[in-house]
Amino acid sequence: MMGMLNRAAVRAKAKLMQWQQEEQGMEIIQVLVLLAIGLGLVAVFIAFRDQIMGAVSEQVDNFMNTFTS
Repeated sequence: MMGMLNRAAVRAKAKLMQWQQEEQGMEIIQVLVLLAIGLGLVAVFIAFRDQIMGAVSEQVDNFMNTFTS
């Protein structure tokens, strides 16, 4: 009975170590995906900079005009 429990414990430990090693690789992939998303957002902002800034400026002006009226 103890031999079977020891084998099960060794298998569980081996699977845990394998999972930890696989997770380390996943962290790198997650960082690369987040970096790609960030760069994509930067590219969109650069492409539509004038439109975005015009819309933001208009909204800020409308907001500030509510206080001056």
